[in-house]
Amino acid sequence: MWAAVAVLAGCGRSAPECGAEETVTAVKKAILDGMATSAYADVFKWDLELGAIRTSGYDDATGMQSCAAELTVNSTLIRTGRRTSAKKAVRYTSELTSSVGEFYVTVEEF
Repeated sequence: MWAAVAVLAGCGRSAPECGAEETVTAVKKAILDGMATSAYADVFKWDLELGAIRTSGYDDATGMQSCAAELTVNSTLIRTGRRTSAKKAVRYTSELTSSVGEFYVTVEEF
């Protein structure tokens, strides 16, 4: 499981929606941070895209958003510049923290 803490542009009683820019940015950061610890971190440069973003659940009590999306991983082999692309389903949550103006994104490993 990968996670990232991000700052909200505004305040509210719910975490940012699944497709909100700040949520998508936090999801990409969490995944890239997780990939940076892999054995391939010095071999590839990665660029991520999230598409087909949807809300799969919402908790009225906590404001947590449960989300699903299609992740496209564009990989470039650093040494040769060769590019490849792969798509994978990804699930993540967006929830508020106890700190005002922050939210927490958790990405399930895939």
